[in-house]
Amino acid sequence: MNRRITALFLAPLAAVSCRAQAAPPELIATMDGAFLFAYGTWEGKAKMQNGVATLSGTPRGGAGANVTLDLSEARDSCPTVRLKVLAGNRAKSLRILLKGPTDAVAFYDFALPAAPTTGFVTTMPKDGASLSKPNSTDKGTVDLAKIAQWQLSGDWSSDEPLAVEVDRIGIALPDATASAARAERERLERDEADAKKREQLAQLEKLRPGQATSPMVERVSKIAQDVLAIEIQAGRVQASQLSTYTLQPGDEIQGKAGASRKLIRNKQEAGWIIGAKNEGLVTYEKLYGDALLEFLADDPANITVNG
Repeated sequence: MNRRITALFLAPLAAVSCRAQAAPPELIATMDGAFLFAYGTWEGKAKMQNGVATLSGTPRGGAGANVTLDLSEARDSCPTVRLKVLAGNRAKSLRILLKGPTDAVAFYDFALPAAPTTGFVTTMPKDGASLSKPNSTDKGTVDLAKIAQWQLSGDWSSDEPLAVEVDRIGIALPDATASAARAERERLERDEADAKKREQLAQLEKLRPGQATSPMVERVSKIAQDVLAIEIQAGRVQASQLSTYTLQPGDEIQGKAGASRKLIRNKQEAGWIIGAKNEGLVTYEKLYGDALLEFLADDPANITVNG
């Protein structure tokens, strides 16, 4: 007799059910309302009208509004600005600021077209900066899941007149140009990190702990209930010294006679020549001793407290 055996496998519903993923947001702000605040040279001047923000005059100002946004699903996308460059604009850049509930700020920099545009164009940030990796930051990392404020800001390092209109701040995947710029930025960062690592390894090879010129712990003190301050002396200063100047082959004296003059010895500045007849030498102060390797001192794993 033939038997048919049927196996039935049961799995928790949660393991096999499909859950729709939230689509990444595509918009940070439109200019349909009004700026909540403006500061600097934009105070009382930055306006929204008919869905467009007009930014004009000197660029040392900013304006923005409070929002409640979760941008965590778009962390690899770029913020974008849709803008029109007007006649008379000489400014070269515009900036977006994003803030969360803390003081941390993320900055995204946008190069402005060199000539007036016939209509609105969408621009992406320099270096293809993503929401999670802005062009620069201040006071920590912004929590993209809790964006509480956006700002538009001019280039405070310039006095060139700004004349642009903005109708939206959006979000988009990087285009080919932005992707190439992002890849180049990442390559440069890797090169810098590799160079820094090589420099640290070279410093470690020269490290000779326990020498008279090594960094030494001078004092440990309690500055709070659960905080210790560790004072480390790294390097010493050799005071300047006055001696009789003796001419050596290759010495070069720079400056006018009768005044303090520089002595160049072995192609390096060695001190000051003084006296009416160049009879005195005052050497420079000099730092000697081993430097504190901060990349080691900053690692808690390298610190042991006994007592």
